[in-house]
Amino acid sequence: MSTRCPHCGNEIDGDSTVCPQCGKLIGVFKGLSLYRQGHVGFAFLGLLFPFVGLLIYLAFRKKHPESVAMLFIGAVISSLLAIVLALSFVTALLFTT
Repeated sequence: MSTRCPHCGNEIDGDSTVCPQCGKLIGVFKGLSLYRQGHVGFAFLGLLFPFVGLLIYLAFRKKHPESVAMLFIGAVISSLLAIVLALSFVTALLFTT
């Protein structure tokens, strides 16, 4: 089964991990394509403002799915960190009194 390289458009074997034309990795990162065009700044925006990041993700996920996926990742990480910090704070309060 043959497919095309997402970087240069060259036809390659379906199980190849490196494009013979441009030399870029393809097979290894097929499931992680959101990192290909997503901007790291979006992840920081999602980290700093998780609610805003989730709203922007929901609004633009169909138009620009690879770009706003970084917003979603940042918002999820920020939310998980907030939950962990809140639980550790509550645990510290319960066991210090």
